[in-house]
Amino acid sequence: MTLIKYTMKLFHLSLTALMFRFYLMMAIIIIAGFSGIWLLSILALPVFFSGLIGLQFSKMKAIKKTHRSGRPDLHTTGRQVTAHA
Repeated sequence: MTLIKYTMKLFHLSLTALMFRFYLMMAIIIIAGFSGIWLLSILALPVFFSGLIGLQFSKMKAIKKTHRSGRPDLHTTGRQVTAHA
């Protein structure tokens, strides 16, 4: 069974993602302004704050358990330790 876990990291946002969030925020505000529904511009606040603090969403996969003991095998090669699930 593989579990997928989503994590949030602060201050790890790339410049490309920051620019995308800025344009998304401006698009929400422009659409709210032209449609006359100014309450719609409240949806731009989470986008603004996530760009301000550099919030990055990422996926983490858990290691799939295949052994009966539930512990992964540890093999050493030189100074590096590698884990095989």
